[in-house]
Amino acid sequence: TECPVGIKRGMKVVKEKNLSQIVLEMLATLQSLDEKKARLIEMTVDGKIDDKEIRDFKIIQDQLKQMEETIHSLQLWIEHYVDKN
Repeated sequence: TECPVGIKRGMKVVKEKNLSQIVLEMLATLQSLDEKKARLIEMTVDGKIDDKEIRDFKIIQDQLKQMEETIHSLQLWIEHYVDKN
């Protein structure tokens, strides 16, 4: 079932995953975002955002959404497997 609050926030339905898959997805996303740090600095240092930089921001936004989904998966895993005990 879908959560009405999640639907309003635009969150996707999360499939159950094992812990190693969740952690690997999180590490891959963190590594990718870490690589984008320098680009974020380049884009914002002059205080102006051009069209190419807007496209780059959208890519980074997509990666942040992916990270949000992975964090949500980890929180659900913890609630299901850890908080029970």
